[in-house]
Amino acid sequence: MEKTTAAEVLRKYAQGERDFRRLDLRLESFKGENLAGADFSGCDIRSADFSKTNLTGAKFIEVRAGKQQQWAIRLFLICLVLLGLLGWLSWLELIPFATFFDINNIKVNFFFLFTIIIYVSVFLCSCNYNYKGHF
Repeated sequence: MEKTTAAEVLRKYAQGERDFRRLDLRLESFKGENLAGADFSGCDIRSADFSKTNLTGAKFIEVRAGKQQQWAIRLFLICLVLLGLLGWLSWLELIPFATFFDINNIKVNFFFLFTIIIYVSVFLCSCNYNYKGHF
C-alpha cells in the first residue's frame, strides 16, 4: 500500500484520474473538496477527513476506516486521567452534601455520583471533541 498525500490525490484528480485504489491515505484531509466518481477501493482511510467533500458516485469498497489505534489509546488515557480527577473532586463535593443523604448509604451515593461523572466525562471526550485527525 503506497502512502500518498491529499495534495497528490487532488492533483491527479484535477488531471482527470479517478483510480485511487489501494493507497494509504491515513490522516489526510479532503475537507470540502470534490472527489465525485473517485475509486478509493482497498484504501486505508483511517482518520482521513472527508467532511463536506463531494463524494457522489465515489467507491469505498473494502476500505480500512475509523480512527487510528494511537488516537483511541490517547483518548482512553485522557478519559482515565479525567475520571480520576473528577472522582477525587466528586468525593470532596459529596462531603458537604452527605447530610442530605442517609449517612449509612454514603457508599451507595458516592458510587451513584461517580457513575454519573464517568458517563458525563466519556460523553464529553467522545462527542464534544472536534477531532482533526491527530492531537
